[in-house]
Amino acid sequence: MLSSVTSQGFHVALRRLVWGPEGADNAPTFYRINTVKAIKAAAERNGFVCEYLDSYSSAYAYFRMSRATFFIACVANKIMSLWSFRAMRLTLLCVLRKPASE
Repeated sequence: MLSSVTSQGFHVALRRLVWGPEGADNAPTFYRINTVKAIKAAAERNGFVCEYLDSYSSAYAYFRMSRATFFIACVANKIMSLWSFRAMRLTLLCVLRKPASE
């Protein structure tokens, strides 16, 4: 959810801050199917069966610029894992299967 309200430029600037110029080469990403609901709808529209779909909170590595920010991000990551903040988690993992045609 956070990445949907921040610009690509923000992500590039943050990468540049954390990893320097070599980390700034961020490939353009066009978020079209980036929610659980959108993945399920696209799978159904295209004849796929959703075998597994889950979300994870794992973006704390972005905040390695200082111990304090990294610590806060790690704590936030743990909180996201404990409660049902599914819509706010930043990583989606899914397995889709195309059924064999009969």
